[in-house]
Amino acid sequence: MTDVISEYYEKQAKKGKRGGLNLPAMSRKSLNFMSCIIADPGYVFVSQDVVALEPSITAEMSQDHMYMYATLNGIGQKPYYDDTVLRIDDIYLMSASVFPPTRMKLWDIYHNRLMPTGKTFADQWVIDSEVCKDYCKKEVRNFAKVACLGIGYGMGARKFRTTAEENGTILSYKEAKGTIDAYWELFKGLKTLRDTLSWNVKRTKAQVNPFGYRSTPDDHKAMNAFIQSSASGVLDVYCLKLFQFCPYAEFIALIHDEVIYSIPAELQDKLKSDSDFVAESLNSDLGWSVPIRFGTKIATTFGGLK
Repeated sequence: MTDVISEYYEKQAKKGKRGGLNLPAMSRKSLNFMSCIIADPGYVFVSQDVVALEPSITAEMSQDHMYMYATLNGIGQKPYYDDTVLRIDDIYLMSASVFPPTRMKLWDIYHNRLMPTGKTFADQWVIDSEVCKDYCKKEVRNFAKVACLGIGYGMGARKFRTTAEENGTILSYKEAKGTIDAYWELFKGLKTLRDTLSWNVKRTKAQVNPFGYRSTPDDHKAMNAFIQSSASGVLDVYCLKLFQFCPYAEFIALIHDEVIYSIPAELQDKLKSDSDFVAESLNSDLGWSVPIRFGTKIATTFGGLK
């Protein structure tokens, strides 16, 4: 336990961060530490995380048809190449299919390699997509995730090169700029949303998200601030509804897009039906074309929630 905590502080110090020990957040990164966090006798932990929260909000706000496919219309469909774009319900792999550093690697994985199960990439995806994600994460998906998040945050080519290098990929300036250009060419509807939000912030010096939250970001970070604050709004509303409707649930932590709480062990079946009702209520109130979806795990230790 002491070694785990010391390692946490060392990493925080390297990042220039100070402050108290964030046990819930740290525990999600250390299996040894997670095994030490045990539910009270007669209780279990519940983890509910939103499936692709920010991509879902991005798709809803932009109505970009490619983003909509990755977060809604392509769910459950067999992935396929449409010219040079991989149509798939994973925004990172879709993007990887057009990014200069990863497009040929993903093409090779899709067309020429078998998954560890012996099936093709497309066939395995509709059976268990996690196998495919694990197989290609080092070659293409990790880079694509860093790229998508960084570009969405408003990074330019120079900053993106530094971020990519920190995550294990060396890029030339030309490759970095090519990746950014490919992203905005693929998601043209998203580019329109970015430009609109940026212009409005330049004009009014502020913006208000669908939940009434007012922010004053730099104009090139307007879209990121809009999407992230909306994500916080979704989680705030969900938690408000959940803990009002389920008074037997005791809040523990909110980590990014995951809410963790405990319930009496005998109420697990009730919780599943109750949380489904709360999710339906949330989506009814939002009235969005892209529904907010949740994944639920129940365990007696934090490790079991991983």
